[in-house]
Amino acid sequence: MNKKLIRLTESDLHRIVKESVNKILSEAINELDSRTYASLADKRAAQGQYDKAAKARQAARNAWNKQYGYDYDNGKDGYGYRKMGGFQFTHNAGSNYGISAMHGNMSGTQNYVYNPQKGTEWHGNGRGESYTQQHMYDPGDNGAHRVADEMENGNGVYQNGRWQ
Repeated sequence: MNKKLIRLTESDLHRIVKESVNKILSEAINELDSRTYASLADKRAAQGQYDKAAKARQAARNAWNKQYGYDYDNGKDGYGYRKMGGFQFTHNAGSNYGISAMHGNMSGTQNYVYNPQKGTEWHGNGRGESYTQQHMYDPGDNGAHRVADEMENGNGVYQNGRWQ
């Protein structure tokens, strides 16, 4: 077996190490819990790093949706129930969560927010008209509301490397 000698400058070596470390960290970050991202968002906002805080908030919502999201599609361009969106992690004083899910054309577009504690959904059309009704396809609550509340209020407990 022939060995080849490769010459690297110090800056090349630093670049290779930095790229390798960033790749490993990027893969690890993709597996973080939504509460960890929410905590990071709060810390970045407190430091005045608003762009990084916004990215962490989006990552928190994405992680929450991946674990707890629920979709229902009835053929009307889809409903997105129990999906987290917006700038906050919960909506309406922590009792509801959901995304401003749309279906139909713009004149028929509705926004939905699901309240797992009451089994209700709020509908609004963006023109000041809204109503609340029982949630027809209630998936129940699998702990998602507690996690969303902890994300919103920053009151989760992190011990021994895990969220409790």
